[in-house]
Amino acid sequence: GIEEQLTQFVNFATLPVFSVNTSSNIVKNDLLLPEHISKRANLVKQLCANFEHVKILLIYGATQCGKSTLAKLIALHITPQYESCVINCSDAPSFQYIKFTLQQCLESDSSSCVVIDNVAREYVSHVMQLLSIASNPKRYIITTPEYLDIPSLPSSESVLLQYEVPALTDSEVLEIIQTYHPNNDIEHIVSLCASHHPILVQYVCLYLQSCNWQYDESTLKQLLSGEHLKSH
Repeated sequence: GIEEQLTQFVNFATLPVFSVNTSSNIVKNDLLLPEHISKRANLVKQLCANFEHVKILLIYGATQCGKSTLAKLIALHITPQYESCVINCSDAPSFQYIKFTLQQCLESDSSSCVVIDNVAREYVSHVMQLLSIASNPKRYIITTPEYLDIPSLPSSESVLLQYEVPALTDSEVLEIIQTYHPNNDIEHIVSLCASHHPILVQYVCLYLQSCNWQYDESTLKQLLSGEHLKSH
């Protein structure tokens, strides 16, 4: 059903390239992105320009606001596809697990940009300290749920840029809608119900697609206010 499709999308959107583990054998793949996204071209271009002057970009924001996707889009923009990698920290039981995988990545010459994704609040400062003293020329993108008052770092002005993921613009919402190839104009109802939030835009589009793009506005609003949505 629609909720299963949404869950599958959420799981795919956070698919890792490097998984945090205790094995010395880390398999590297592509940076994978979901099909139904906005590439946020203007935002990515702006952040990449600012990223040229710092070593670490820290992206934060609410759950499912598009942090991981934005980080991967930036990594793909500034480096060739096979010169970036992702470390997914969402299931890391301790910082030591993250540190083990990160140190292997730091020692590798193959990746010039590293995305350290889904870092828990309590681990961010440890990751920052480790990266700030790394001697290699790599650049790093960290994603975490909220803004943090990071402790002072060596040469902090040239090390860190913090950025909160903004809501989608109207054109970015339309970009996502168009990936579904709807057979009528649904931009108004999607913008009205989804509050320019990526996962809600996905949710509304999936629902409308399952209804063959026919909808009742009051029913759709009722669906989006249901308790079952909060569980995602």
